[in-house]
Amino acid sequence: MTVALGQFSELVSNIHEAALDEVRWDFTLRRIAGAFDAFGVALLAVDPKSREMKVASSGTDPAAMQTYNAYYGRMDPVAAAIRHSPVGAILTGNQITSRSQLLRSEFFVDWALPNEVGDGLFAKLNTDAMVDAWLCIAAPLRSASYGTQERQDLMRLLMPHLRQALRTQSLLGQHTTIGRDIFDAWEAVRHGVIFVSAHGKVMHANSAALDHIRKGLDLKIGIGGCLQAVRPADDAALQRLIASSIQAPADGTPSGGSYALHSSNSPHPILLQVVPLGRSNGDGKLSSALILLVNPQAQAEFPSSVLRQTYRLTRAETDVALAVARCPGLQAVADELSVSLSTVRVHLQRVFEKTGTNRQADLIRLMMMLDGALHQTEHRS
Repeated sequence: MTVALGQFSELVSNIHEAALDEVRWDFTLRRIAGAFDAFGVALLAVDPKSREMKVASSGTDPAAMQTYNAYYGRMDPVAAAIRHSPVGAILTGNQITSRSQLLRSEFFVDWALPNEVGDGLFAKLNTDAMVDAWLCIAAPLRSASYGTQERQDLMRLLMPHLRQALRTQSLLGQHTTIGRDIFDAWEAVRHGVIFVSAHGKVMHANSAALDHIRKGLDLKIGIGGCLQAVRPADDAALQRLIASSIQAPADGTPSGGSYALHSSNSPHPILLQVVPLGRSNGDGKLSSALILLVNPQAQAEFPSSVLRQTYRLTRAETDVALAVARCPGLQAVADELSVSLSTVRVHLQRVFEKTGTNRQADLIRLMMMLDGALHQTEHRS
């Protein structure tokens, strides 16, 4: 198992993107599973207020997870070992229980063995914002131990990024209703909107910005969750703009500015507009900055925010509904969104229930009618 520097950097970028858009966890965990040559990966976290368990997983059978949560989870030696381990601990299967004890246990015979799971690598990711959080890398039981030093080293390198992603995700979830309304309003903007902290870390990005970043043509989320431009010259200009929007000069106020971001894949540049935002933290710096990605050539598209707000859809459900309208079949939808086919079916069923439709054709017709009504309103105004 060898992970190249480029693959590692991409994994880190995927982790920080998932913190901003939890729909991306399925894709990110599949990439982690591939890097670790694993059967499946699960990220589990307990909300400190509600005490609800939030699980993101890839490569695991939903029916198996249901029986695990209902009965077998209480017998799992991994869960007990993780809870009593210090933050940052990385545990192998052999460290948790001996093979002879595992083979005799009801947990292994009735649940782990039928689901081809018996070994793995486990890391405790608790943060000040999220308690009882851990990453489970699942693998079949083989003669040789799965938890090699190479895999432990890779886990150790990814842990700070996973913990930062959990902090970011928790912070975004703690926004007040007013804050969430503001973010929902930004979703209605067809251009990309990105909020960065005083240290340049991406704190929030609307769907348009995330879609642009995922293409990897001119912008990316680098190590540490910071916004970066792909080309060094562009990145130097971007970082200067962010710095000028955060740090006021001795004789003035934070200014920000704009920059034309060119890409070899498109004849038209993206205009970056960096705007000072937030309050001073007492040392002459502002707490954040707002970055607009303006595409002068962008064509009007059906605004996903209208669909979400009208029928109270989640972002994942909205993505599936819109993808159904443009993709030839549910497998194509799953491929486009980088999620499993079963995930698409679950989201689509919820969309049917919320919109009062029963078939894909009815759903598409509903969206066409809504789109037509929006265009008529625009023309009259």
